[in-house]
Amino acid sequence: MSEAVQANRIFAIATTADETLHALEVGQALARGGHADLSVILPVPERLTVSSGRAGVRDLPTADLAHPDAGLCDSVVRALAERLDLHPKITVLNGWSLERLLGVLPAGATVVICGSMNHFVETPEQRIARELSRRKFDVVFLPYVPPPPPAADRTVHETEIMRHLIC
Repeated sequence: MSEAVQANRIFAIATTADETLHALEVGQALARGGHADLSVILPVPERLTVSSGRAGVRDLPTADLAHPDAGLCDSVVRALAERLDLHPKITVLNGWSLERLLGVLPAGATVVICGSMNHFVETPEQRIARELSRRKFDVVFLPYVPPPPPAADRTVHETEIMRHLIC
């Protein structure tokens, strides 16, 4: 694919289901406004097996701790996209690393990533967004805020707080 064609493409990076849905919504709006195509990059966790005779460990599967959601897969991302009536191209990457992302992103592409945000220690999503931005990509980072608890739970909690304040 030529660079001119890829320059008209918005890339949403899949993280967790809720965050990916939000990134798809914003990516869809950007794609419509810029007459561009929306693609999804789905980094799946690396599967490593550890064996050590000294530690008495044999064929122990390990988790990819840097990955936001190890359960996110191609079919989940497609279902999320279909909820928005989207049919994006989905590129599956093995591992959650900057080097692998740089291998599939064209120079200067627009990247949408949604993730949790910390003020003192960066989350993996923040780190990827910062590094892509440093490398001259147009990055839209969407801080994810989980929805509030259901109204019934909140009312009980607020009533309990009021009770403590009055007593």
